[in-house]
Amino acid sequence: MIEPGQEPIDLLHVSDVFTTLARIGGVKDKIPNDRVTDGIDQAAFLLMGEDHSRRDYMFHYSGAEIGAVRFGKLKMHFHGLQGGLPKFDMYNIMRDPREEVGDKVGIYPYLHTSVPFSQLVQMHLEQIQEFPDRKLDPKTGKEVETPRRATSSWEVGPDL
Repeated sequence: MIEPGQEPIDLLHVSDVFTTLARIGGVKDKIPNDRVTDGIDQAAFLLMGEDHSRRDYMFHYSGAEIGAVRFGKLKMHFHGLQGGLPKFDMYNIMRDPREEVGDKVGIYPYLHTSVPFSQLVQMHLEQIQEFPDRKLDPKTGKEVETPRRATSSWEVGPDL
């Protein structure tokens, strides 16, 4: 349980509320397993004294595109590809919570992060390919065949 006076800095996302409340309500087994559920059960962190959140990453979308990825204390703002490499700004949100300094520092202090961030994005995009978005007809409630949406300008493949 989060005690009075604590200032937890762990990641929680609004999607975690669904999964957490399903667990608390005893209906976690009713969550559909034929699609990706973004939420992570945070009941142990919020109510049972677990020291840290179970989430260590978060994707921030700008429309259908991944605009940023937060992984631990770092947040990468993605600006496309340049010369086959991702162009990005990196922020340490513990030191720079307003995200004002990262683009002035440059990427050199964060060069070691491009591979783990790319692997995280790769995993996310593969999951989207396996479980694409579904569209339901509002009148019938049945699934409508739709063309696959572009997931990101990040490429899915071994080169990431």
